[in-house]
Amino acid sequence: MNNIAVIVASGTGTRTGLDTPKQYNEFLGMPLFVHSFKFFHNSPLFSHVVLVANSEWHDFIKEELADYNNFTITTGGDTRAQSVYNGLVAAKDISPDTVYIHDAARPFIDLNVINAMHDEILNGADGAIPYIEIADALWQIDKNQQLTVPVDKSGRIRAQTPQAFNFKKLLAAYSCCDFKSALDDAQIATQSGMIVKAIKGTSFSDKLTYKEDFLRMEKALAPKILPRSGIGFDVHRFCEGDFVTLCGIKIPHKMGLEGHSDADVAWHALTDALLGAMALGDIGKVFPPSDIKWKGASSSIFLEYAKDQVKKHGAEIANVDITIICEAPKVGKYREALQKSTAEILEIPMDRVGIKATTTERLGFTGRSEGIAAQAIASVVQYI
Repeated sequence: MNNIAVIVASGTGTRTGLDTPKQYNEFLGMPLFVHSFKFFHNSPLFSHVVLVANSEWHDFIKEELADYNNFTITTGGDTRAQSVYNGLVAAKDISPDTVYIHDAARPFIDLNVINAMHDEILNGADGAIPYIEIADALWQIDKNQQLTVPVDKSGRIRAQTPQAFNFKKLLAAYSCCDFKSALDDAQIATQSGMIVKAIKGTSFSDKLTYKEDFLRMEKALAPKILPRSGIGFDVHRFCEGDFVTLCGIKIPHKMGLEGHSDADVAWHALTDALLGAMALGDIGKVFPPSDIKWKGASSSIFLEYAKDQVKKHGAEIANVDITIICEAPKVGKYREALQKSTAEILEIPMDRVGIKATTTERLGFTGRSEGIAAQAIASVVQYI
């Protein structure tokens, strides 16, 4: 079956009290909506993802998903139902068999629940939704917050997403009814006569609505935070020239540094440290010196790549530390500039970038002023 996902991310998210809509707020190292996007994008069950968002957030989404393909962004509507309809229309040309409609504010999706819904549709149901049983007592209250009558909770469930449906039938249901006040997609489907099954879900798939929801979920997932670290070391010999490049900054010197790229020994070591932290090999594997296209290249390209790989693997950079080893040039007065340039590339605060310089007391190749060495360590935090 050709399955697609429609992620609804066009709400205002004001109930969180955050400065940005909750679906774009940072959560465990990435914007909230990216968690569910990555699930659908990386699952072999799904061929395409449609993101429904207000137009002012389209550029932000494109930037966050720059390393991904097989997705479409379309504009949301005034209501959730209108946004869902816009997403369905945007997916018509894909001709999917089944659509899974999901709230961007639900970052975690259980694969077993997805498989159970998939099986129900394969077995002839028009749709399936996950649910949670209501454990607490239910009451009706008046406008003064006073209890009035208890509500019988038997036979009642709390619906979640993603909700899965036969695509053509759901689109037809949306196209022939007044859906603007619908609570969810299952309401549209059942009102049109579609047979929708309920599949037991998990509380981890609950929506993050209020600020305390973010704090609660982060606390619950704390044991799943994995600290990682990597080290890097690099050396470049001196050659003819009148400057050396360290951390992207040209520092005047009586010699230059020899290398296939710009020979930025500090950023080369740091690139290796970041790649090492994620067990992704080294700079020579990704940017082989035998490849002519890297001749004279700026090392910012290498460091940007390493940073993006950390991010792509669901991690964030905690801090980095670089030690530059040479007799000359003296880099102390450039320390702040080196910190700033590195922090800008890595998109982290300057106080999380350490820059140090030392000599080898005139011992070894650096002591003989034959070149410059650098070592770096990077600490990252991965959310698993």
